Amino acid sequence: MYICKLEFQGKGLAKHMMLNLMHHSFEVMNLNKTFGPIIADNTAALSGYWKAGFKVEGYKRRHIHHEGDFKDLVLVAYSIEEWRNNTIEFVKSEFEKW
Repeated sequence: MYICKLEFQGKGLAKHMMLNLMHHSFEVMNLNKTFGPIIADNTAALSGYWKAGFKVEGYKRRHIHHEGDFKDLVLVAYSIEEWRNNTIEFVKSEFEKW
């Protein structure tokens, strides 16, 4: 998730979008897992995924060419079991805020 305008950053919008994406992935599409690669030095993105409950599943060293250099990738994922066992009450409380 990327929030460009500074006035909208730090307000929980990316987390809310992530929870909507996860809800749709697991409750509507019935996926087993949602995952994605993140450039390792993108600490804001990593923080957002960790706050949403994603876990690190792997690390690829110097895997992608970005901004003139090869960068490491962190592979993060969240499973349907984690969604059902750990997230439901948290998600309900987050959706109530909006």
